[in-house]
Amino acid sequence: MLPAMLVREVMNRKVIVLRPEDSLRHAVSVFARNGISGAPVVDARNRLVGIITEMDILRRLEIGSLEFGSAAAPPGEAGVPGDGQPGLRFKPLRESLEAAADIPVSRIMISPVVTAHPDDQAHEKAALMVHRRIRRLPVIDARGVLVGILSRKDLLRMLDMEGPLPGARPRRAGGVRKPKGGRAGGR
Repeated sequence: MLPAMLVREVMNRKVIVLRPEDSLRHAVSVFARNGISGAPVVDARNRLVGIITEMDILRRLEIGSLEFGSAAAPPGEAGVPGDGQPGLRFKPLRESLEAAADIPVSRIMISPVVTAHPDDQAHEKAALMVHRRIRRLPVIDARGVLVGILSRKDLLRMLDMEGPLPGARPRRAGGVRKPKGGRAGGR
């Protein structure tokens, strides 16, 4: 049996962060440019003060909320833009962002944050993440300073680092994989 791994051995030390005073517009841009779905929020001393995720942003933008205007199409049907019919309509995503763009991250971030410490057992934090449906855990030192982040991808990488699972067969890169019970390729 392999020794248990510590969070410090699997966490990512390169963390994209936001500041409490950053705007929602800036957060959206950072997420889109970096292909991330969440980021820790830190103060000027790099101490963790919160976390913000794509879902927090979408909730704040009130995606799917209704307002008075042109009627919304019934579910499953395409609407006719500008049909002039009074009623309820869904707010367009861009319109929602423009209305909320200057709101500071501090107003929508989650705080306090569930965290990990570098010397915690990685498997215990993995269980916590699964049980609480958490996608990422900021890793802080004893002073609350952000030193890394532990994500679900890191946990999968940890499993791979511990060696092949019993019965796992490595596959060759490239080439054609034959489907079970048949030949590779078409007729």
